[in-house]
Amino acid sequence: MDAKVIAHLPGTTTDVLSALELGRHFNEREASCCFSFRKGIATGGWRAAILVMGVEFLERLATLGIGFNLVIYLNSRMHLPLATSANVVTNFLGTSFIMCLLGGLVADTFLGRFRTVAVGASIQLIGILLIVLSATLPKIRPPTCEGTTCDSPSTHQVAILYAALYIIALGTGGLKSCVSGLGADQFDEENDQGRKMMQSFFNWFGMAVSSASVLAATMMAYIQDNVSYGVGYLLSLSCISGSFLLVMIASPLLHHKPASGSPIILIYNIFLAAWRNRKIRHPLTRTSDIICCQQKDFDEKIEAIRTNQFLFLDKAALNVNCKQNPDMKDCIEWNISTLQEVEDVKMFLRLLPILATTITFWTCNAQMITFSTQQASTLDRRLGRHFSIPAASLTVFVQLGCLMTLSIYEKLLIPLIRRWRRNEYGVTSLQRIGIGLMLSSSSLLIASLVEKKRLRIAKQFNHSTDAAWLPMSVFYLIPQYWLVGMGDAFGYVGQLEFFYRESPTRMRSLGSGLSLSSISLGFFFSSTLVDVVNRFSRNAANEGWLTNDLNTSRLDNFYLFVASCSILSLLAYLVCSQWYVYRDQWAIHQNKN
Repeated sequence: MDAKVIAHLPGTTTDVLSALELGRHFNEREASCCFSFRKGIATGGWRAAILVMGVEFLERLATLGIGFNLVIYLNSRMHLPLATSANVVTNFLGTSFIMCLLGGLVADTFLGRFRTVAVGASIQLIGILLIVLSATLPKIRPPTCEGTTCDSPSTHQVAILYAALYIIALGTGGLKSCVSGLGADQFDEENDQGRKMMQSFFNWFGMAVSSASVLAATMMAYIQDNVSYGVGYLLSLSCISGSFLLVMIASPLLHHKPASGSPIILIYNIFLAAWRNRKIRHPLTRTSDIICCQQKDFDEKIEAIRTNQFLFLDKAALNVNCKQNPDMKDCIEWNISTLQEVEDVKMFLRLLPILATTITFWTCNAQMITFSTQQASTLDRRLGRHFSIPAASLTVFVQLGCLMTLSIYEKLLIPLIRRWRRNEYGVTSLQRIGIGLMLSSSSLLIASLVEKKRLRIAKQFNHSTDAAWLPMSVFYLIPQYWLVGMGDAFGYVGQLEFFYRESPTRMRSLGSGLSLSSISLGFFFSSTLVDVVNRFSRNAANEGWLTNDLNTSRLDNFYLFVASCSILSLLAYLVCSQWYVYRDQWAIHQNKN
């Protein structure tokens, strides 16, 4: 709908609804559950959410357009050793997702989600601009190699490169920690229709991310390889500039939720108050003894519901009467915490076991962009007579698997399951994550079988990794890539939805940051497993399972080991998810009582 038309809408319901009919995606039901009004302009709903998805699509295209080919750029253009290049990329990606925790804290404490997204996009723009300058200006990059002689980069050239990468990582932490939550904020979760639309939003958000990843792995990589890195990075700069402009354009149409205070200070205060009141012997049953809910400076409906987990924290909400508790030394009568604040901290603590047991999901994913790519480089990648598939481009099948699964899930499975189970969710977010964990474990079991076949052929033909390829089609690897993509459709999207919905309202950006930090932890855990496995699997020749020659390694055993870790993590996850109680189920339980 044209913003000028909306700006002149009269305040009557009839006029509002008739104007909303002009929009193709808007109807009376959506307006009732998703829209609010600010200065006469309708905000929220699918229109605003689609703009947020556009912001993430362009941002993902910009950053992955750099990240997918970064190892090759560092090695071939910046003349860094291959091992150093790989470590630089790993540290860059790990830092990007760890910074999501910082971004979530800043959003919840100071800026709110919208401003954090805008600041994050602007910081990324500066970092990508530095990358473009590094790739195009001769003074800040090494000269082209002459034959086999390559000059190493100078200190200031490396410093500019590292500064660019970590500025991008800082901006990524701000934008990614808040962009999915900003989109979900456009729907009203106080009614059934709003919750259904929010669930659909996370599915469409996942499809937007996967679509951008496909384009980055194909179009952007092709331009960098066949035109120049400078042109490819200029395209990334255009994408992140478009993302920033889209944030600014979307601002009047978005439903903004302000920051609500520091989660860290709140958690600290709750534990401190509970510790100070620890000696009070009280059944904690009388409402008069507990400070209930008080309205804060954010526009959320607060309903304090006492839960029976982490009961020791309830003492933080007690009215302390020193005369009635003479055994308390240095007794201080203070009312530091409300019941709502205590329950918010409990909600946050309940998320941590789920986070810990989903780290191996990303460890499995890490294998697809490291060792599976190396597998592909040894296989027959010919497609016709004149074209050979780049080994790194096989990760496209991960994104295609994710896209296909999300499309079928959104359009076919969810409506059927909702009718069958007669509830609004169909499949809960914890069930989705569990399915994702099972699929990722299965992908490594299949990868192990494929690697056994590849090793058998390598031994039969006595090939080394220096040979062009083994007489085995690269398409044998597609099932493991596809299963990982299906796992992303369930696990990644399920995590985004779970950590947004189940985080306390005042900590939702931090919750999204937690979800994304599991990606970083999964990659770091993968690196740790490689070191541990190589240390404990050394043979008489002092060689472990993973050597420089893939054809003499035992990658099949390593895949089995990682799959075993993932299955154990899945079992722990099932225990934690059985223990977990959704926040709306607490409300149902209290109403029954």
